[in-house]
Amino acid sequence: MSNRIVIVRLTEAELGVVREHAHRAEIGGKSQVRDDLRASTLSEDQMTAQAGEAALSKFLTGSIAVYHQTRLVREREPGRGDNGCDLLNMPIDVKTSRMRAGYQLYHLWVRPREYHPNTIYILALMPLQRDDVVQMIGWMQGCDLPFAEDKYELRQDLLYPITDCPPWAGMVNQL
Repeated sequence: MSNRIVIVRLTEAELGVVREHAHRAEIGGKSQVRDDLRASTLSEDQMTAQAGEAALSKFLTGSIAVYHQTRLVREREPGRGDNGCDLLNMPIDVKTSRMRAGYQLYHLWVRPREYHPNTIYILALMPLQRDDVVQMIGWMQGCDLPFAEDKYELRQDLLYPITDCPPWAGMVNQL
């Protein structure tokens, strides 16, 4: 599988919306990844996750409107999870991480309590000091993610390219 990526750029206006939702997601939000460091990384983690979801919306629909609508619904029940659907009822879950110095190969990974076999998982990466650029790396159906130790995990070079045969193409028309 090749590693073609799509770069999504968020405008200042879009980032303003994302920042508002990221701040609200800090209330009642929780990390499935960094439990011990949660308080010290809460703002960065929420901004990273929310920027990834906004970029997914923009990638699929051309705007962040669906992301914004989804967040307004989710903010009514802040402690409730999304069941692997980052945008309304679409079974797509973007996993966004900041790019760290020295890393050359990233992994898409999902904790068992977040795993849904019919969900499409997307790996997205963001530069460490930039909130406006999200790289959509690749995807894999949940049922095809191998389980290793305590998580479902796959290297980025083994993911389907984000542009190849996207299974979400038919879903976008439902939004």
